[in-house]
Amino acid sequence: MGALARDRGITVVIPGAEAGLFPSSASFYGEVAQELAAPYDGETLPAILKDNELKADYVHPNARGYAKLAESVAALLAKAKAL
Repeated sequence: MGALARDRGITVVIPGAEAGLFPSSASFYGEVAQELAAPYDGETLPAILKDNELKADYVHPNARGYAKLAESVAALLAKAKAL
């Protein structure tokens, strides 16, 4: 899907995470980002999911968590010169 978007001139950025007891970024997110030459952040979303102050439940950020995620995505878009 990322390649299809990129081939149509759509900027692709990848915020990676894998939910679970110990949230982390699955290695394939970084691999896909590298294949697509897309900016990648594998740290922000796992950090949000590890912080109960930033979550609405076990797997979803709350408003503050989504705000942090939006900042990260904005930084990725800026890095890709899409903003």
